[in-house]
Amino acid sequence: MLLHIIPNTANHKDYSDTGGTKGIKIFYEYFKYKNIDYEDLVAPNRSDKELLKILKNKDLTKYSDIFVHYTSFVGSCKYIKRKYPNINLIIRSHNAEFPHWIHHSLSWLKYGNLIEAIKLFLISFIKLRGDIISSRVGDYLLVITPWELDNYWNLFPNKCKFLYIPYFSPESFIEKTYNKLYERDLICTCLLSTNKSPFLIDAAQNFQNLVESLENKLPDWTFKISGNNDGIKRSQNKNIIFTGIVDDPIKLQKDSKAIAVLSDYGFGFKTKILEAIENNCFVLVSSKLHSRLPPEVKKNCIKVDIQNNNSFEYALKSLESITNENSINQSLKDQAFKNLEQALLKF
Repeated sequence: MLLHIIPNTANHKDYSDTGGTKGIKIFYEYFKYKNIDYEDLVAPNRSDKELLKILKNKDLTKYSDIFVHYTSFVGSCKYIKRKYPNINLIIRSHNAEFPHWIHHSLSWLKYGNLIEAIKLFLISFIKLRGDIISSRVGDYLLVITPWELDNYWNLFPNKCKFLYIPYFSPESFIEKTYNKLYERDLICTCLLSTNKSPFLIDAAQNFQNLVESLENKLPDWTFKISGNNDGIKRSQNKNIIFTGIVDDPIKLQKDSKAIAVLSDYGFGFKTKILEAIENNCFVLVSSKLHSRLPPEVKKNCIKVDIQNNNSFEYALKSLESITNENSINQSLKDQAFKNLEQALLKF
């Protein structure tokens, strides 16, 4: 039997549409596909201490494998391998945590929140400790992008085996009904979230700057910013429509010709990019973000240099006559399932 350890947020309705929750749901599809007998264990308050208390009061001998989401549960993982060394311990990394939290710090510093920047800078070293220990005590560590595998995890003096397990959109989040590209108006939407984030603030500010740089050169295009506007200095440009938080962000994707994700900050994988591709949108991504995407995803995105105004204009012009449709979700899912078999050999 497999013990599947998840944070409490994975079952919380307020987090149901977050990338972290979607990143957990893909493994349930694999468990179902392989008929794996598993049991969920929820870590209260995402707390390593509280999880450790539960584990110490639980007989783990009936489990052949334990699967832990996130590298932050270091005390619990150390206990599992010390007390039950024969259990196959699998740890899922959702981000390269250290650079991810350094980016959090830098982006808050950029937008004037010095206290938050200092706090997150210190937190990044706690996250680094979690990544280092996880790579030492785990039998397998599941990495979310090839870039992170090559440029982050392979630098660690580890004892575990790293496996690339790409994110794919869970079946429950895929709807195959959408307007064809040739039926859509020329709408470019910057998708934010319901939460406030310095990464999203940066994406919105870059988007507004690039739209302003067009100076009405592309009058047939409409530009929208959707989601939480907190912390965003709103442009006075009348060509930008602020929709606020909408009831159906997927419909917004289906009505758009292009989705813009124009910030270099953040690691892991931005689930909205794959969702947009599966909803038959083209995705404009910043240059550095583009370099960190999986190859299959990268081929379906258009790179925009956020420091070069002409790059944005050229990208939009190139989309005006494109009508082809792409779907890469199944290939990502197939690759994830194939690689997971190496970690879960007993099933």
